[in-house]
Amino acid sequence: MPWNKAQKQFFLVSGLSGSGKTTALKALEDLGFFCIDNLPIHLLKNDHPFEQWLSSSLRTALGMDIRDPRFIKEYPELIAELQQKIPQLKILFLDCAEASLLRRFSESRRPHPLGRNIPLIQAIKQERKKLNLLKLKADYVLDTSQLNVHQLKNEIHKLLGRFLPMPACTLTLTSFAYKKGIPLQSDWVVDVRFLKNPFFHPKLSKLTGKDKRVQNFIFRQKETKIFMKNLAHFLNYILIQNKKEGKAYVNIAMGCTGGQHRSVAMVERLPQLLKIKDFSVFTFHRDLIE
Repeated sequence: MPWNKAQKQFFLVSGLSGSGKTTALKALEDLGFFCIDNLPIHLLKNDHPFEQWLSSSLRTALGMDIRDPRFIKEYPELIAELQQKIPQLKILFLDCAEASLLRRFSESRRPHPLGRNIPLIQAIKQERKKLNLLKLKADYVLDTSQLNVHQLKNEIHKLLGRFLPMPACTLTLTSFAYKKGIPLQSDWVVDVRFLKNPFFHPKLSKLTGKDKRVQNFIFRQKETKIFMKNLAHFLNYILIQNKKEGKAYVNIAMGCTGGQHRSVAMVERLPQLLKIKDFSVFTFHRDLIE
């Protein structure tokens, strides 16, 4: 099967052991790439059936490194072959300072792929030397020495943001009754029990926060208007910050006494006040009785 050269996006992800290649592949997977870590080099050579199957994937990212002994010896030839078949091939190389690698291996307690029969610092130096040519050939080199996993994902997203749509965050707004407990998945909890309660008005008590009459009662109050203005400003801000941190899901819970009126009305109204883009918004009334 011929490679689709017009649309294909192909990344070879490599670098030093402990530099964050697995995290980088997860970030690429979030962007819609088909990712395989530690792919044996022979699967991409000599017209292997896997190579033919892989040609149908429009977005592909392969993690290949020193864990496969053949990779060190054959990667110059492999890259030359892949570049002939896939002109869009990009190499992402993750680099890292020796001090950071020493700390990471100490924390993970995992052995270096070059083995336990040599000191760790010597293994790191040997690997760096063996991969130096690949680093020089790389289209993108990321130094992960000072990056945690979240920051590294953000760097990958920024790197490809020019070419790919960023993954949308999912915002869930949940109303609930305090007497039945706070939703366990909540990231932020907002207590609206200080607002006047429609339950104590005979014409409204049997209605819910979805009813226009209940909403009018709640939102015409001066206190509610001031509260909603400040709440909207606050939520828009924290959603931007959560998106910067790469969170895929944000859960905001709005609680009142019985979960029938005030919290329900708030959840129904809030999506209209959120200005942030790239969020899929869902509303859920956990304790509502209709």
